[in-house]
Amino acid sequence: MDLLALSGKIQEWFGAQEIAFDPGEENDATSGAFMVTFGEDLSGFVSYEDNAEDLGFPTVSVGVLLVDVGDAEKDFLVHILSINASLFGASLVCAAHDDGSADLYMQMRLAAEDLDTDQIGEAFNSIMAQIQHFLGPMMVDPEAEAAE
Repeated sequence: MDLLALSGKIQEWFGAQEIAFDPGEENDATSGAFMVTFGEDLSGFVSYEDNAEDLGFPTVSVGVLLVDVGDAEKDFLVHILSINASLFGASLVCAAHDDGSADLYMQMRLAAEDLDTDQIGEAFNSIMAQIQHFLGPMMVDPEAEAAE
């Protein structure tokens, strides 16, 4: 499968959907990532990889940033991990950074073969529904609510 051609299709889809994106500097024929802004306050990523060393088939991942868990308390992390088993076709993943922060994402992986780029939007919608269902009450900022 030509992942560079798929990368081009993904970028075209972003343009058609008016989704702001920043292509990664190291995107190539084996893997790449786009940091995206889905809405006013939503960011995440769309990535592709050949998975030659593990799955053996290429995938596209769609992820939505949830929260920084770098200094999260144990009870919060245990609760988040318990939710992970309930997700449908999605998983929680963490990206640790050198500064001690750690971004928690909800992501879905899709088979890249015969991928219709509209599946990216469908994955995003599924992730958002699951965030609302499983994490909705946790994702409310009490300080922002108090200011309203």
